[in-house]
Amino acid sequence: MDLQELKVTRKAIAELLKYKNENYINELCNDHNAPKSGHDSYPLFEFIQWYIFSYLDGKHRGEVERLKAEKPQDDLARKSAELKELLIQEKKKILINAGAVESAWLNEISVISSYLDSVSIKASSKLLNIADQKTIKEILDKEINELKVKIADLRLDIHTTAT
Repeated sequence: MDLQELKVTRKAIAELLKYKNENYINELCNDHNAPKSGHDSYPLFEFIQWYIFSYLDGKHRGEVERLKAEKPQDDLARKSAELKELLIQEKKKILINAGAVESAWLNEISVISSYLDSVSIKASSKLLNIADQKTIKEILDKEINELKVKIADLRLDIHTTAT
């Protein structure tokens, strides 16, 4: 049997949703348009989908709107508290300021760029009088490997660049 075709009793729906009074299921059908197949018969799959996506979502939205209308200062206080929490996390380095990260990366890129410039200067002086392709490749490979080691040893220093 397909799960979408499964029908259950009011008692089963009440137990599934942890309602002690199964008459509440009748109220959901009568007052909130919950799906019903017939007398004491409910489409399980459709009922659960309705309950989650319509009933609970509608209850939640209604509660949010009610709170906003009743106590807008509480909403402001909550948002202020959230902002303070983000600032505390940033100070504890749980969150990192995006500007600090960008500044640190720009610093590292500058260092890498200077390393690249130095490789061409060092390699050109070593290759000046060499004609053998294998020797040229070995020298270039050595310089590139030294550059890779220097780059691998770099550490992104966000703390000293944070503003």
